[in-house]
Amino acid sequence: MTVQKKYHEYEREVTTEYARLFRDSNPFIEQHEFIDHVKKNYEYKPLPLCPKCHSRHPNIRTRKKPQYLCRGCRLEFDDPIYRTVEKAIELFYSGEDAPEIRGKRFKSKDKYKNEMTLYKVMYWLLREKAKIKFSDDIEKEAFLLYLNDNINYLSFEDAITACKKCAFNYDINNMELCPKCKKYYKGVPYQTCINCLPKEKHKAAKEKIESGKAWRAMHKELGID
Repeated sequence: MTVQKKYHEYEREVTTEYARLFRDSNPFIEQHEFIDHVKKNYEYKPLPLCPKCHSRHPNIRTRKKPQYLCRGCRLEFDDPIYRTVEKAIELFYSGEDAPEIRGKRFKSKDKYKNEMTLYKVMYWLLREKAKIKFSDDIEKEAFLLYLNDNINYLSFEDAITACKKCAFNYDINNMELCPKCKKYYKGVPYQTCINCLPKEKHKAAKEKIESGKAWRAMHKELGID
């Protein structure tokens, strides 16, 4: 152990676990309640849709009239349609697929201005309900974890001596300085950093990392990160 965690960090971790258990128990949020919650806490940015086939993102033309051209059915029109919050949530509850559901069309009205999908909005609502419902249990478990780790910290159990940078990487990123080159960091379970691997293993590791980056970029683009 190198760095003491703050109490709120334990509370956040315990709350996340209770939120997962609460979500998995399939609690039902009434549709009208969810609509009220979204309207109160989020700004909705509707997409322009083709009035005929409801295709999203019609081409906007600056030199031709009508102004819009649907890339799907090829309809030309001046006035796109926009789904309301109520309609978007109705589609969400019916299980239908729609860009308003997949896309990050909802921006929180708090200071963070986070852009979210409806799935994320529902998750944070369930998380808040779990936090209220299990507040005593969360507070008790978080405090016990905090107390136990502080006792271990003060007793120097599992303690190591490290600089601030190494301590941060060990506690937050689960990484430590490579014992071979003593220059780059490696994951704690591994024997060396990538740069110190044999040539073939180094190449395979780099390909795996690049593949992972590509998948994460695709997930982010699709709004499922």
